Amino acid sequence: MLTLNRAGLAAGTFLVVVHLAWAGLVSFGVAQSWFDIWLNSHFIQVIYTMKPFDISLLGQLVLINFIVGYILGFGFTAFARMFDKKMQ
Repeated sequence: MLTLNRAGLAAGTFLVVVHLAWAGLVSFGVAQSWFDIWLNSHFIQVIYTMKPFDISLLGQLVLINFIVGYILGFGFTAFARMFDKKMQ
């Protein structure tokens, strides 16, 4: 059974993994070119540069994304339970 806590943990973990992968791209120096290709394929042109990899920023990124993911997973599951009696 999907509990509110499990849904929150799953969503939080998913966001952390996605952002750790992004941090890996930044740390290896390939994020700029990858993002340029992605933007260009969507007909977007933005002038920007990637900041250098910073482990303290990574910690903030991971923590904030886990908290946001947990809240979203918890909230969406609680909202779905209001309409689906089988989930209760």
